[in-house]
Parts: sequence; structure tokens; C-alpha cells
Amino acid sequence: MKKLLIFIFIFVIISCDKKASVILYTNLDTQEYNNITRKLEKWDIYYKANKNKNEIWVKPEERLKIKMELAREAINPKGTKGWKLFDKRKWIESGKKRQAIRFEENIFRFLFYLLIAVIVLIALVFILLVSLIFILSIITRRTKKALLYLELMMKKIDSLKKQKK
Repeated sequence: MKKLLIFIFIFVIISCDKKASVILYTNLDTQEYNNITRKLEKWDIYYKANKNKNEIWVKPEERLKIKMELAREAINPKGTKGWKLFDKRKWIESGKKRQAIRFEENIFRFLFYLLIAVIVLIALVFILLVSLIFILSIITRRTKKALLYLELMMKKIDSLKKQKK
């Protein structure tokens, strides 16, 4: 009885220690199935196969590495895209995503041009104010001179009036 319990205990520990397998490929035709399993055997990679469903199962930590190696050797099942998967432009070029990206680019472009327009407008207002201040200072100087001249003229007129009397 003790031996049976020890055996069950060891079996449970070993069973729990193994990681579950994940599907590498499914729905393969016979030629694809044979090509891939031959390569996995050549590379000494552990796999499980279900020939009835044409599925190949591998360890989860090896799945991506195996797919990359198979893609490198151009052994891809029909319907997989191989290295084209790494073309980032195609990842984001679905209709709505492309529109969203263009919309964001247009908003940033609009905000950039708006900022430039505001800066130019502020510069123009500043130049206009400086010009206005300059013109007003000239006018006030001339006005002061004109007022002084007018005052002198009025005094002369008053002195001439006094002389006539």
C-alpha cells in the first residue's frame, strides 16, 4: 500500500511538472504534416501529433522559435504569411486604423500650423504696436512744437494789439 501511495505521489508530481503543449499548426494537409514532422524530428524537437486531425503540438516555450525556423526554411503551411507578418505597415493598415492615424496626423499638422499662425500674428501685432507708439511719439513731439509755435504767435498777436492801442 505504501508503495502504491509513493508511486501515485511521484506520478502526480511528474504530471504537474510537465507544461501543457500548444498547437503549432492544425488542419494541415498530409504533405505539410509530413514535411513539418520530418523537420521537427531532424531538429530533435519533442512534439505530439494527432494524425487524424492533422495537428502538431509542441512545448509553449518552443512554439515561436519553431515557427521562425520553419519560416526561415520556407516550410509554411498554406494560409500562413511567413516573414510578411513582420511588415509593420501592414499591421496598422486596416481601414479604420489607417483613418485614425491619418486623422491624428492631420490634427497635429493643423495644430502646428495654427501655432505658427498665432506666433506670426503676435509678431505682427507687436510690430504694429511699436509702429503706432513711434508714430504717436512723432505726432506728440510735433504737436508740442506746434503748440509752442501757436503760443508764440498768440503772444505776438497780443503784443501787436497792445501796440496799436
